[in-house]
This record gives sequence, structure tokens and C-alpha cells, in this order.
Amino acid sequence: AVSADWKGSYPGNVLFTPDESKLFVLDGLGKATWYRLPAGEVESQWAAGDGLPAEFGRVLAASADGKRMAYM
Repeated sequence: AVSADWKGSYPGNVLFTPDESKLFVLDGLGKATWYRLPAGEVESQWAAGDGLPAEFGRVLAASADGKRMAYM
């Protein structure tokens, strides 16, 4: 199970890799986190917006393994 605190009131993004082994969460303030499933362990995190509202931040594409992403 994955539990994450959603920061900000703006929409973010949530996506799975095609094999459903990872979950990506981008909250409304630009905090990005990859989780390994099914355990829900954090694989990596970064601040895409560093606390700024990310209302226009979007993941445009991701590779199947989640190693590459196009973020705007």
C-alpha cells in the first residue's frame, strides 16, 4: 500500500509503469516521488517546483521502466 501526503491544492499527476511495478506521484506543489510496488517503498524523490504551486506542471511522457520522463 502507498500512503502519501498531498501538498498543495493544485492538481498533480499520478501514473503507473506499464508493468505496474512502480507508481509516480507529482503533488500540487511539485514534489515528485517514485514508489516501488507492491510494498510502496520510496525509490526516489525530488522537488520539481521546490514548494511553488505546480498547477501547470505535467508529466508529458515516461519510458516503460520509468527511468526517463518528459516534464513540463
